[in-house]
Amino acid sequence: MISVIIPTYKRSENLANAIESVLSQNGDFELIVVDDNDPNTEYRKANEKLIEKYIDNSRFTYIKHNKNKNGAAARNTGINASKGDYVTFLDDDDIFCDNRIKKVEEVIKKENPDFICTGIIIKKNGIVERNIVPNLSKDITKLQIDLLNQKSFFGTGSNIICRKEIVTKIKGFDEKFRRNQDIEFAIRALDYAKKVKCIPELLVIKNVDDYMNVPTLKVMMETKNMFLNKFSYILDKLPKNEKKEIIKNNYSELLKVAHLRGDRNDIRECKKYLKSINQYSIIDDIKIQLKITIKGLYLTKKIRSLIKKWKKFVLWCL
Repeated sequence: MISVIIPTYKRSENLANAIESVLSQNGDFELIVVDDNDPNTEYRKANEKLIEKYIDNSRFTYIKHNKNKNGAAARNTGINASKGDYVTFLDDDDIFCDNRIKKVEEVIKKENPDFICTGIIIKKNGIVERNIVPNLSKDITKLQIDLLNQKSFFGTGSNIICRKEIVTKIKGFDEKFRRNQDIEFAIRALDYAKKVKCIPELLVIKNVDDYMNVPTLKVMMETKNMFLNKFSYILDKLPKNEKKEIIKNNYSELLKVAHLRGDRNDIRECKKYLKSINQYSIIDDIKIQLKITIKGLYLTKKIRSLIKKWKKFVLWCL
């Protein structure tokens, strides 16, 4: 059996789509929704009302935290309650595509892998930004290095399927992490994985519409330092240049998120911090800003094109 765990926080309006995308699947599975909202908040009340229609479904379990803990803690609550042989996760604003669980089951029966991912569709504001089908190396250490280097081969925590035995062995997610939780979890899981498999079909949709649940810049800085320190046992074995590149790419991610959020104070503080640890590069800063600007222009152009097409269609109908 496959256990699907949805942690949810402040996204009541998206949760129904995530739940429906799981319960409409074929195969042997259970769905566990872990509500990480504080009691008596509008989000908890909205979730409780939504859950009423699913509560009698034998495949469905709803667990409420007595206070907000964080996404890692919510996933661990789901893991502890799960009964499946494999565990997978779904963010509350993402969606499983049709037959995802069935196709994962087929691969498990045929190849018996420890860690599985599939192709993913990245959407922003309802528009497909890009499709990703991970090209997996058979070298598990290489996969771990890609994750350390912020080159996530699975693309989203909603694309992780892991053998429950391994999840239990590594004691689930590290609850100290407020960001990079999925990457941190996957690197440790791969320490025990003997076989990794990618299903080359687009079977999960990742929505990147908001940065609502992104922690503060201070927390992100602390998390980034903790992340690099935790995996020093891998980094210290690498050639000096490769280790240097990984450290640089990780700290560049702080500046990227600050620019994406558009908070000038955060951008200024981030630059100040990176300069203090000799990790700031004006060239990288410009590259990040250019990429964000170009992507924004591309999406705007696409939206304008869609509006024009709909206007022509409406006029034709009239």
